[in-house]
Amino acid sequence: MSSAPPAVRKDLRKSIRSGLRTGLVLATLFSVLVTVQRMLMGAAAFARLGIRWEEVVALYYVAFSLGGSAYGALLPLRRARAFDLAAMTSGVLFVAPMYLGAAVLMSRLFPSLRVAVTGGIVAALFVGVPLGLFWWDTDREREARPPPADSSEK
Repeated sequence: MSSAPPAVRKDLRKSIRSGLRTGLVLATLFSVLVTVQRMLMGAAAFARLGIRWEEVVALYYVAFSLGGSAYGALLPLRRARAFDLAAMTSGVLFVAPMYLGAAVLMSRLFPSLRVAVTGGIVAALFVGVPLGLFWWDTDREREARPPPADSSEK
């Protein structure tokens, strides 16, 4: 990255910050959801899974922050017209911390930690690849649309 031009480094930092912001917003939304669930169902709702509510909220903030930052780092590559591999990778990296963290927290439900982590990796692949391709396709459709007639170039 040190050999990259300053404009490229600035764009990369901007993309990473954007991804981090997205991750924090999602973490907050998911945390509100599980907080409401805890209020309605009580603390025992999480105990049957072998985890505490606090662990779930912490997992959301750590996982979505890491995933959002990784997503943001790959965003410039994903925007390239023919680079769908970066799109798939960005989707996997966005969801992987969440699934791997959940697998570790819920590892008591699996025969071993190795099985739990493998399940987390498989889930991240099955969810992340289509998610990344969906984002990539959405970006391509947005770029193909003509700009509104009253828009001005900045």
